[in-house]
Parts: sequence; C-alpha cells; structure tokens
Amino acid sequence: SCRAQPVCEANKTFYYARPGAKDLLAFLLHAARTTEEGRRRVVFAFYTSMREENARPIADYLTGGRRVDIYERKFNKPDPSGSESWDTMRDLPMVWGAVKPSSARGFTAENTVVIDDTLRKMRELPHNVMVVPPFEEPAVRKDDDEALDYVKAYLDMLLDEEDDTVPATLKARPFRAGFL
Repeated sequence: SCRAQPVCEANKTFYYARPGAKDLLAFLLHAARTTEEGRRRVVFAFYTSMREENARPIADYLTGGRRVDIYERKFNKPDPSGSESWDTMRDLPMVWGAVKPSSARGFTAENTVVIDDTLRKMRELPHNVMVVPPFEEPAVRKDDDEALDYVKAYLDMLLDEEDDTVPATLKARPFRAGFL
C-alpha cells in the first residue's frame, strides 16, 4: 500500500528519498558554486552513522552522481546514554580535524550547520543543528512531506546572515519545520 517507490537499491537495501531531497541538494550544489557578495561560503557533505559503502548509493542518487564527501560511522562516537549498543553521537571536532575527507577543512563550531533528525546525536553542540522531523514509514507511505522545503528556505536565510555566527543565528531564530 506504499505509494512511494525506492529511488535505488544497493547492497540488498532499498533507499527512499524524502520529498524535496533532490531539490535541497540541487540548492546546496548551486550555493557551493555561487560567489555572491555577502553570502556565506557553502561546502556540504553527508554525515551519517552508516558506513560509507551503505550511504554512497543514496548520496550519488541525490547529487545526480556528483561526488560529495561522506563523513561515515567512524566520524561518530558511541553514545553512552543510548539505549542500543550501536547508538552514536556526532563528533564534529573529529570531522573538523580530518585530513580526508577534506570538505570540513576550515570549518568550526562558529560556521557549521548539521541537519539531523535527532537532537540527541548533536547534544554536545545543540546550536549547530537544525532538527528535522524524522522521515518514517507513515510519511514514506503517503509520499507527502514538506520538511525539506522549510530546510531550504531556512538555509537560504542563513546564507545571508554574515554578521552572526551560525550558533548565534540558530539560537536567536531556531529552525522549526513548518514555520518560517
């Protein structure tokens, strides 16, 4: 009864893309090439608790095959308060200090935004995360979700905020899917 079809299959896994995901990635790819005066620099990568070989198929689909860095499971650390042994937290200091991949070079807590569906994973840097509602089975079945449209609009606003740091902006005007 699911209207949505997987967008790709690899490694015996079906991958579903959230509505608006390709548009969001096209926006980010364009923003990464834009040198507009007064706009913040955009470099983006995928940050996941999966291994890269499991994340690469959906990343390639979403970017139209353009190679984008993936900060995989090894860039996460165990979550001591997680209910499962595999629960992780984001380890941004490790990402910022990584030699490879290199897309995070030059970034810090002052200029990094993570888009995640779980605040718990980013609780050490809560003002560097935009928390988006999870894309779970009911939304997949309906193939109806506007969360990433709100993410795109918010990021567009954030790119024009050159006076404040990312944490200051996110703290002053928190992201809320459904409200701009």
